[in-house]
Amino acid sequence: MVLPRFCLVAGLASVTLLTACGKAEELKAAGPPAERGIFISTSDCADSGKLTAEQCGQAVDMAVAAHEQQAPVYKTRRQCETVEGPERCDKSSDEQYRAGLTAE
Repeated sequence: MVLPRFCLVAGLASVTLLTACGKAEELKAAGPPAERGIFISTSDCADSGKLTAEQCGQAVDMAVAAHEQQAPVYKTRRQCETVEGPERCDKSSDEQYRAGLTAE
């Protein structure tokens, strides 16, 4: 009766240890969390001292490109504002509408 309980406890302990080891390695590999901030311009970003003006410009370009690829597109301003809210839509270069780029 004691042997099966010992085996069960030993088995659970080994599974727990193996799981914990894997998670510790994942945390080390992940590194520190990414910096976050909201800036109103490239110069505002550069003035923070966290990134150079060039890096800030690249970050803005990446954000705009991601927004253009991922934001829902509407055929009319009315459709867009019905979903996104009044005065929250911009006309895109392809003559359609999407929510304006905002920081969240």
